Amino acid sequence: MQEPLQVFWQLLMLVVLLPSVLQLFLHLLQSFPYTVKYLGILEMLQILLLSTHLIMVVIHILVSRLIIFLAHGLQMKRIFLLPQQWKLELPRMPIIIPVL
Repeated sequence: MQEPLQVFWQLLMLVVLLPSVLQLFLHLLQSFPYTVKYLGILEMLQILLLSTHLIMVVIHILVSRLIIFLAHGLQMKRIFLLPQQWKLELPRMPIIIPVL
């Protein structure tokens, strides 16, 4: 049995590669317009391609939100786990700002 993370990456790669494979297949089918027109395959493939692009957008949004959530959680954990003597203090030296 495969690990869940490995299955997730395989599904992610499938969703990422599927639109490009469908796009290639779509271009190949467009070279045979009369056959494709009567079968209705072209419209079906365009709908499938659009749906895979939408799935990619949703996955991108979810992964970016997950990364933001995890980064925020790690930052909060770091703040709360700091010992008292590790508190950050402002520098004691004066700040010199050059004037032109």
